[in-house]
Amino acid sequence: MKAALAKQAAGTLAPVDATVLVQNAMMMGYTPHGHSLRHSGHTVSWFRSPLLPYQVKETIAFPVSCSDAANRYNPETGLFDISYGAAWQLGQLLALQNKNFASSLYNWKKDCTHGR
Repeated sequence: MKAALAKQAAGTLAPVDATVLVQNAMMMGYTPHGHSLRHSGHTVSWFRSPLLPYQVKETIAFPVSCSDAANRYNPETGLFDISYGAAWQLGQLLALQNKNFASSLYNWKKDCTHGR
């Protein structure tokens, strides 16, 4: 694993090393997903469920303004980890599905905008 990471950092990654890195990520619970970037382009990003059998170091600072702000870019792999962004988006959608919450949020934003 360390040898594959070193080769990747040096830009000399062979297919066998890439396989080691992908298998390691999948054993950690990551799954690759197609990702359409907001400002054009497509890539593959990693997603990992929050339901893991081990502790994960928190790498995000709150507050977060949008789901994209919660995504993390890993310069070692050249890929995004969209786990936090997906969780943020899911939380937003679940909250807005609640009619009382959505109405209260709308009224609060309206009051803030109109300076009441």
